[in-house]
Amino acid sequence: MIWIHSRGLKFGIYEDYGNFTCAGYPGILGSLEVDAFTFAEWNVDFVKLDGCYSLPKDMDQGYSEFGYHLNKTGRAMVYSCSWPVYQTYAGLQPNYSAITSRCNLWRNFDDIQDSWASVESIIDYYGDNQDVIAANAAPGHWNDPDMLIIGNFGLSYEQSKVQMAIWAILAAPLLMSTDLRTIRPEYKAILQNKKIIAIDQDKLGIQGRRIYKVSTHIFPIPTQFVCLIT
Repeated sequence: MIWIHSRGLKFGIYEDYGNFTCAGYPGILGSLEVDAFTFAEWNVDFVKLDGCYSLPKDMDQGYSEFGYHLNKTGRAMVYSCSWPVYQTYAGLQPNYSAITSRCNLWRNFDDIQDSWASVESIIDYYGDNQDVIAANAAPGHWNDPDMLIIGNFGLSYEQSKVQMAIWAILAAPLLMSTDLRTIRPEYKAILQNKKIIAIDQDKLGIQGRRIYKVSTHIFPIPTQFVCLIT
């Protein structure tokens, strides 16, 4: 951990509010407090809590309780929740007031796949459901459309630029999912585009909303300087 932090990097860990993770490894159910303090002792910076092998109706209590224990450790850890997506698919209405007060980011929709069709489906979902989810984004807590797949195999160069731009307009966490040892320079340049990152990191933290969809999508986003349209 010292090696990681000495290089300006952050350390994240994946867990699940259930008996098992989605891949079948031990979950945190029954040991929320112990695991939260263990993560703090390990100097973890980011905790992703999935929801496999747990009941969506129990997530209001479970995710809130684990967030409480994370805060009680005294170590600042970013808390990433899958709370609303499981409840939505179970036919429940997520309590976004509770979610935004307990999580730093949360998933609303399907896991991203390494394909343009997957990226398109996420863009459509965020546009189609913006009246429910867009207003929940604000400094300190964000809608998470899932990872950037730029630099993998499923997106062309132009499609990669679209994903980066739309994620910035959605004020989304920019979490890369690619091998940084082998990424090609042109894709690395997309991920390091300072102007696009500045839009994503705008201090107002307002998520852009789709105002037009036919053959083209138009998403304006108000920033602290100007309203941008793409």
